[in-house]
Amino acid sequence: MADGIKGTVGQIIEDVNEAAVKPFVDEVGKALEEGAQSFGVTPQTQDPAVLQRKQVDEQKKKAWNGYVRDQWNKQIEENTQKVRQENAQKLQQQDMGEKQEEKINQYEIVQKKKEDMVVRQAQTKTEKKGTIGG
Repeated sequence: MADGIKGTVGQIIEDVNEAAVKPFVDEVGKALEEGAQSFGVTPQTQDPAVLQRKQVDEQKKKAWNGYVRDQWNKQIEENTQKVRQENAQKLQQQDMGEKQEEKINQYEIVQKKKEDMVVRQAQTKTEKKGTIGG
């Protein structure tokens, strides 16, 4: 079951990465390129400083993606733990309710037996009076 959850979570992370993070990163990259072009710098420049900046930017992107993924996983884990606790609490309350209901049923059975015994004793006394005193 845990493997299924991990697989599902992994798929969700990939889907979110493809649907939200990658397009965002692509748009930021386009904006940076357009900004550089507006200053007359072409992205194909082999300037070592530009290449180094690109490498640093790529590392930052990777770090940011890792951070987003870690936060996503953390949130999923927290939500999963919260749901588990809520379910455990519901089960505990349900068990307590069932036990309380069982106690009430037992009490009613005992009361019914006492009432039946009182009725039988009264009938027995009545029968004895009827035969002896008659």
